[in-house]
Amino acid sequence: MKKIYSLVIYTMMYEQLIKRFGPFEQWTESRLPGRGLNDQFLEFCEDAARFVGANSGDALRKQLEFAMPIRPGHKQHWRPSPKGKTPGLARVAILNIAAALETRFITNAMLPSIEATGPRFTPNRMSKNKHANAIRPAQSRT
Repeated sequence: MKKIYSLVIYTMMYEQLIKRFGPFEQWTESRLPGRGLNDQFLEFCEDAARFVGANSGDALRKQLEFAMPIRPGHKQHWRPSPKGKTPGLARVAILNIAAALETRFITNAMLPSIEATGPRFTPNRMSKNKHANAIRPAQSRT
């Protein structure tokens, strides 16, 4: 699976979204800009999808939804892939939110409450890392 999305690509997309459709707080619909701009937005998504090599404008819109506020009472689960072989949706969500914040497409007030669970690796795996001592918590001296 080729990696077509990166922080740079997401940042470019959000910069263009803001120029053409304004920041998310100006959008009048939950996942579309509204204000008579929806057709232009859908066309933008198709063009941007071709630029990054995505399958469709719908695929690109699904990427953008990771940075859009989660509706009250709803939850999103952004998990790594099974067995942790790829970062899965967790990576997509983190990069999207970072790019959306950096470009001011969303504001701090729109950030979701995040609950991290883990670890994805055990301390035994950490000890095999030659830099393990640099990342272990300090031991108590009492």
